[in-house]
Amino acid sequence: ASGARTLLGIVAGYELMARLGGEGAIAFEGIRRGFRANSTYGVFGAAAAAATILELGPEPYRNALACAASFANGVIEPLHAGSMEWRHETGVAAQNGVLAALLARRGLRAASTAIEGTFGFWRAFGGATERPASATADLGRSFGIMKTFHQPYPTASEYTWNSAMVVTHRLVRENRIDYRDVEWIEVTVMTKMLSYPGLGFAGPYENIDQAIASKPFAIAAIVRNVGFTGEVYRTQLRDPEMYALAQRVRVKGADDWDGWRCHVVIQLKDGRAFDGDERMVDKSIFYPDRAGITAKFKTMVAEVMPEVRAAAIVGAVFALDQAPDVEGFVHLLAPPAG
Repeated sequence: ASGARTLLGIVAGYELMARLGGEGAIAFEGIRRGFRANSTYGVFGAAAAAATILELGPEPYRNALACAASFANGVIEPLHAGSMEWRHETGVAAQNGVLAALLARRGLRAASTAIEGTFGFWRAFGGATERPASATADLGRSFGIMKTFHQPYPTASEYTWNSAMVVTHRLVRENRIDYRDVEWIEVTVMTKMLSYPGLGFAGPYENIDQAIASKPFAIAAIVRNVGFTGEVYRTQLRDPEMYALAQRVRVKGADDWDGWRCHVVIQLKDGRAFDGDERMVDKSIFYPDRAGITAKFKTMVAEVMPEVRAAAIVGAVFALDQAPDVEGFVHLLAPPAG
């Protein structure tokens, strides 16, 4: 496939995931039931991307998406238990989405009502009894991929928690707060963000999987280190001071809040208190430019990839629209033999 066709497939994949989730409403209900959105919707993203790249016609394309509805997978209990299988759920979803497209190309016929039917995906995974208006609103004019944001911290999270972490970071940095002086920290976000398994767990942490889900750990990491990188998991996971600080993080919910709204209070032992909310957040941090994206990528892969290979991948990504085929790019992504 050409680079341009591959990019079109990626755009299509993001579009399907965004629209099937009902602008979050159906996806959140699925999360409440225990389904993991990354994988239950990721299978549609992979199916749409593969079907687009394979240039399937309307009927096999529909069959691919309908088949993906039966291939959806993933629960979020592992994040609560601190086990490891959650790391593979998105990969399985990608594999299943590609398989759905390949089967459809071979002639597989899937239920035409697999998504919106009485016993279809929307009802089974999200409790929806009718198609959400957002599924087709502004189709072809508003694109889901343009609403995607980058997380500045290495923790399982979405916009409201990312907002709270940025506020915490600014409060600590601008007021030169020493973590040893902290009496307690209170973080308020919208209530529906408190139901995610493992999110409120304050330790002790037996493994990285538990800490990745934990927001008390993330807040404590930011306060203690005036920042938060993946190195913290390796060096401070079982640190008594980190655990003690995470124990002093209080998490609250506000029923009528939504979007980026949050409020953070840091109370010090000497009686001083510092607080802030989403108005302190410069949202451009979530939508980095080319330089910012490149720097983040190189930082994330530094421990597993030579710098020259990372630079080659960056160059290939930003030239993908001009590539006659993506074979060379795929070889760059694949782990080196041995």
